[in-house]
Amino acid sequence: MARSRHFGRALSLALVTTLPGVAQGALRIEQPARIMPSGSWSAEFAAFAFSDPIPLNGLLKHWEGGLSTSASPKVYGSWGSRIDAALGPWNCSTWDLTTVLGELSPDGAKLLWLTKQKRPLPIGETFQAGLSIDALHRTGVSVGRAWRVGNLTLGADLRWWTATGAQFGTIQGLASATGTKTYTFDFNVNYIYNQNRLYNLPVPSERGWGQGLSLGASWSGEDWEWQAAARDIGNQTRWAHLPVTLASALSNRSHVDASGYTLFDPSIEGWEGERPYTVREPIAWKTVLTKQFGGIKALVQLEKVGPISLSTIEAAFSPLPGLQTTLGYEARNHLWALGWAYGGAWLQVGASSLSWYRTKGLQVATGIKGRW
Repeated sequence: MARSRHFGRALSLALVTTLPGVAQGALRIEQPARIMPSGSWSAEFAAFAFSDPIPLNGLLKHWEGGLSTSASPKVYGSWGSRIDAALGPWNCSTWDLTTVLGELSPDGAKLLWLTKQKRPLPIGETFQAGLSIDALHRTGVSVGRAWRVGNLTLGADLRWWTATGAQFGTIQGLASATGTKTYTFDFNVNYIYNQNRLYNLPVPSERGWGQGLSLGASWSGEDWEWQAAARDIGNQTRWAHLPVTLASALSNRSHVDASGYTLFDPSIEGWEGERPYTVREPIAWKTVLTKQFGGIKALVQLEKVGPISLSTIEAAFSPLPGLQTTLGYEARNHLWALGWAYGGAWLQVGASSLSWYRTKGLQVATGIKGRW
């Protein structure tokens, strides 16, 4: 039976909002089973991260440049590893993946920018601040099979996993500066978790269990190939009991420090309990078209993952015997990537800026493959 209680507590609350650690590369960890030669194996690590409103480094400390505005600013990160092995038409894999998606309201992004830059809030302006977070860590196994019919290849992939690190929630409210050193705020919190990072409290950790289906297809010609994949078909992760917090935070308790600044000791009141919880993910899809032009292979890729759409173009060529080099561009985040492959090993790195203090997108992927 679910347990619950009402509570009230006073906490020291900073106006600076810090997202959990965030980090297209890792999206490939969840793709359908590879079409691999029988008796082969591969191992890889990949990570991808971007931030719409401010550079990634600004989420941690400081950055250069101003604030980029959009209708729904997002912060996204995914990182993970995968090992594949093929035997006949079957492909088996084990994988580990963490994903984080944060969405801010435009006012929430502006408030984050002002507070992280340590700038004063405009007096009399009210910010309708909002933040949502969806974060999950999963470890699982996959079993896939491929069927070839002439130039057409079809694939199906079943996945099972356990889930930890659940962080699902929203913070909505109003914040304003009533003077040069005084502020008011009123926030509502809806928070579901198995690690309480909001109040930094220990909670019983319970694993979730999930499963999903992925489908893929490819059609190849003499000098071209088209691929399409859909994953997260019927994806869901379930918990029998997951802690829930519903709370309100008000700036009705405060004191003034020696410098004359108002420091809040807000009253936070609400409800804590447990309930069954299920996460159902929307279907994600990807399509890729490759074409050979002499010694250069060109690629165009479109991908949709939840609310995120990505488009990539890439060119691959061999400047030296045995060495393949790729140059790619991801349009959403203006991210340029360079890659190298030699023998059975590969490495790809990318960023939207050469400055760590300005970049809003990062990507890295590395791996090795062979035969037993």
